[in-house]
Amino acid sequence: MGAVASRCLECGWRGEGIHLRCAACGGVTVLEYGEPSLRVERGEASLWRYRGLLPSFSRVVSMGEGLTPLRVVDGVVVKNERKNPTGAYSDRAASLLASYLASSGWGGRVRVEYVEDYAYSVSYYARGLAEVSVVVSDALGADAEELVKIHRLGVGVEFGGAAGPDVPYANPLTFEGLKTILLEIYERGVKAEYVVVPVERGVLAFSLCKALRELAEFGVDPGYTVVGALVEGQSRPWLLDHCRGLVRVEAVEPAEVVKSLFRLDNLGIRTKAISAAAYAVAKGLGRSVAVITIGERRAGRRRGVGRLGSEILELLGRRGGLTAYELWRLLDGYSMRGVYKALKTLEGRGLVCAKYVVRGAGRKVKTYELCGDPAGLPE
Repeated sequence: MGAVASRCLECGWRGEGIHLRCAACGGVTVLEYGEPSLRVERGEASLWRYRGLLPSFSRVVSMGEGLTPLRVVDGVVVKNERKNPTGAYSDRAASLLASYLASSGWGGRVRVEYVEDYAYSVSYYARGLAEVSVVVSDALGADAEELVKIHRLGVGVEFGGAAGPDVPYANPLTFEGLKTILLEIYERGVKAEYVVVPVERGVLAFSLCKALRELAEFGVDPGYTVVGALVEGQSRPWLLDHCRGLVRVEAVEPAEVVKSLFRLDNLGIRTKAISAAAYAVAKGLGRSVAVITIGERRAGRRRGVGRLGSEILELLGRRGGLTAYELWRLLDGYSMRGVYKALKTLEGRGLVCAKYVVRGAGRKVKTYELCGDPAGLPE
C-alpha cells in the first residue's frame, strides 16, 4: 500500500500519516490511501486479511477478531459480532488502535473515551502497550459492570476533566476496523439489498459507508444499502450527513424494540435493545443482513461439565475459533493440561466442535467453537 493521509470531515484539513484528531480544529478525521488494494490474504483468519485496505503497521496486534459468522435467525441473516474476542464489534477498532500504539512508540499514558464496549475492547487490547486510562464524561450513564471489568484489567478510570481523550471513539482507526464487517459480507457473496446496523453515534454506519465508497473506487458495486436502525426519539448523527445516497435511517418505535427482544428471547437468544432495533428493521425490510451481537442461553446443556467446562462454553459463546492456548490465556487459575482435558470432554458430548484454520505464515492450527451454529444462508 502507498502512503496514507488524514482528512478532516469538519474543516477539510489534510495531513500526511495517521491523525486521531484534526491538527487544525480537533475534529473527526478519516484515512485516505495512495495505492489501495482489494487483494484478500485468504490464509489470514482475522480482519487483517484486508491489509490492502488498512493502514500498515510495523507491529500488528491481533487476537483473531473479525471473520464473524453469518447465520439465519427467524428468517433474518445475522452477522453475529459477539463472536469477537471480547464479544463486541469494537474489537475490530481495538486491534488497529493497539497496532498503532505498538508501532508508533506512543509511550506514556493514553486516555481513551468511554463508550460502552469500546472502552473495554481498547483497554483489553492495549494492555502492556501503554498506560491506559478511560475517560468517563457521564458517570451515571456508564455501565457499572463494564467499569469494574476495566478496573480489573489494571486500567485507570477518570471522570470528567477539562482535557478531551487522546483516543475518541470517532477516530479514523475505528472507522478502518469497523468497515471490515462489510468487506466480510461482500467476500462471502451474501445476496442482500440492505445491511442493517444499530445507530447511536453513527460510527458503525459511517464505517460501512466508507467501505462501500472504497469498493466503488475499484468499480465494485455489491448492491448493498446501509440502513441505520434508530430508536424513535434519538436524533440522526451528523456523521451520516457524509454518507448521502449510501446510508438511510429507519426509526423504530420503542414498543417494537421490546417486542423484538421478547421474540428473540423466545428463540433462546439474548441481545441488547439497540441490537433488537436493528433486528426489527431487518425483519421488516427483508433481504437484509443485520449486524448485531447475539448470544444463546445454553444453561441446560452445561449440566455436569464442571466449572472449567462452563467457562470454556461461555468464552466460545462470545467468540468461537479459539485455540486451546488462547482459551488458557483468557481463563484464570487453570493449567494448560486441564483446558485440554475439558475440551476433550466437551467434544465428546457434542458441545464443542474443532476445526483447523490457517494463521500467520501458512501455519495450521486447531480451533474450537460451539457446535450447531448454522449458516443456512439464503441465495
